[in-house]
Amino acid sequence: MLLGFAVGSCNPPAPAPPTAPPLEPAAPQSAAHAPGIDPALVAAVERDPTDPAARRRLAIALHEGRQYEAALAHFEKLVELSPERRHLLDLALVYKSLSRIPEAVATYERILAIAPEDPVTLHNLGNVALERGDADGAIALYSRAIRARPDYLLAHYHLGSALARVERFAEAYRSFERVLQLEPANGEDLLAADDALYRLASIDLSMGAYERAAAFLAEAIAANPAHPRAHHAYGQALMQVGRREEALREFDIHMRLLAAQEPTAPVASGD
Repeated sequence: MLLGFAVGSCNPPAPAPPTAPPLEPAAPQSAAHAPGIDPALVAAVERDPTDPAARRRLAIALHEGRQYEAALAHFEKLVELSPERRHLLDLALVYKSLSRIPEAVATYERILAIAPEDPVTLHNLGNVALERGDADGAIALYSRAIRARPDYLLAHYHLGSALARVERFAEAYRSFERVLQLEPANGEDLLAADDALYRLASIDLSMGAYERAAAFLAEAIAANPAHPRAHHAYGQALMQVGRREEALREFDIHMRLLAAQEPTAPVASGD
């Protein structure tokens, strides 16, 4: 999810919930000649270039149309006109989608200067830290985000991912359990909840709790039948409890799902 549309982007590396891949930046283009853009949006900005609402609507349309550089120019101007939290979050996410990480981080820091415990900003900075390999820094940022907003599902999910990265499995397990206790607020939350089942099962498999792993994985597959890693892990769990024919079927489904997947770029999404 993106843009204030935005609530918490910059997903950390796999295994994050599957989301749409980042799109390649388009060449700079004038909004007046941008294909597929409603001319009324352009006209509204031309009528009053100082109207933040009109400029934001145009910027969002350009971004959704994959015209990133043109969108960025309007988001930057929007922040000049109205440097409020929502506009700064939008701008940071566009910088992130263009892989301009230093500018994204600097924009998040501007938000923290206004609101030091803003949970979305702390979460997004945690994702950046995890991408950079700083799991401890990410854990600290996710924890701050959760203290500020205890029901922040994605922050709990990504905290679990960071804790698992440094092999703090008992704490990671509790984080993924917490994800399942929270009500998803959007599609990305639903994906995270589905994947949390897989992550819990993966920890159980590593600890030899095969029956419990199989139960989690059956639930994960029921929620998302196209989750190839879940089918493979389910096959492993079934094999361990002596259900060989079912296990072989799951391995076969895993291979067929992998064969059907198209190569994708690394994930970078919004909350």
